[in-house]
Amino acid sequence: NYLKNIVNISRLRYIPPGFLYRKRIIQKSSKDMKLIFLGNPKYRIKSWNEYLKLPLISGKLESVNNIWSEKAFENFIDRPYSYIFLNLHKKKNKKCLEAVRLSKLLSSGAIIISEHCDLEDEEKFKNLIFFCHKNEIENKFCELINMNQEKRQILSDQIYIRFKKKF
Repeated sequence: NYLKNIVNISRLRYIPPGFLYRKRIIQKSSKDMKLIFLGNPKYRIKSWNEYLKLPLISGKLESVNNIWSEKAFENFIDRPYSYIFLNLHKKKNKKCLEAVRLSKLLSSGAIIISEHCDLEDEEKFKNLIFFCHKNEIENKFCELINMNQEKRQILSDQIYIRFKKKF
């Protein structure tokens, strides 16, 4: 009740965590490119299973659920291959963007493909994240892995600069 008296709760959405200085992602060869979901897919099992069936994604899709510290994150981004991150929504009807998780990635220059979300969130993260319908994600991933290493690095650098400037 206290908060309701101070703020109109229906307008309170979230506070974007903003840019954080951290280690940058360096794009490597697309030969062993992975599509990484950070988190446990069991909370998104239906979507996860649908993506596993897609022929151009299935062998490249990977879930990572063991990054609980800054050091673990830095070790992860030092892997010897490149990756694109996949953002899946936890609840089918709740399409808010997972901004806290994504700010850490964007602060490192990550390239992210996300399922569509609330239009207000998409507008805030326009030109930072590739928002796609489920049936477009496979094609967007293929488009990104078919870029040469230099073009992907330029894209990563642009995302990093835009996020740093905006947030």
